[in-house]
Amino acid sequence: MTTNLKTYGLQRSGTNYLIRLVEQNFADVRVWHHHPGWRKDGDPGDKHGPPIELQDMDGYLLVSKGPYAWIDSMQRYQPGRVSDLVGRWNQWAENAVRFAFAVEPMRVVMRYREELLVNLATTLDWIGQRFCLDRATPTIEDEPKELRRGGDAVRGGESVTRSDFTRRAYYLERQYLDAMPGQMRARIDELVDWDMAGTIGYRREDFQ
Repeated sequence: MTTNLKTYGLQRSGTNYLIRLVEQNFADVRVWHHHPGWRKDGDPGDKHGPPIELQDMDGYLLVSKGPYAWIDSMQRYQPGRVSDLVGRWNQWAENAVRFAFAVEPMRVVMRYREELLVNLATTLDWIGQRFCLDRATPTIEDEPKELRRGGDAVRGGESVTRSDFTRRAYYLERQYLDAMPGQMRARIDELVDWDMAGTIGYRREDFQ
């Protein structure tokens, strides 16, 4: 019997990567990008939209990325005003918290983009235990090149070049903070709802 899971997360937060990992590493599971009746971006159940419960879903995977790393990525992928981007991130955090409290706890898993870089095996084991999934032949792998879209590659024209760019170091060592203009960092710090951010695991002091 197939286990149906639904994923939610902001653009550039690792939703496609997590879907690929779960479907490759577990048997008899399908992870839905959108709900079965989805037609266009913005429809209820869109993977980048507010999390909602859907009929016939056995569980939900929420993917999050820290505010600075997400805004850094979005500024290269789909540039916008910092205040607008922070507003989107704050809204996502609030929506995720509300959803997690509204749905039966054992049916919701929130994982962090950074966590997928630290210890994939442990993360996948935890997901498997939560949803009682059987492991397929293990195929844990680093993020494939076809999912490393341009917005997550490099900051063009600055000190980071494609040849020396390392995703793991860039995120886990928070190198994006060094590459980010000081005025932008200050503006993000000012606008992030740190109470809500702390609820989903991102503490202000971790980025100081």
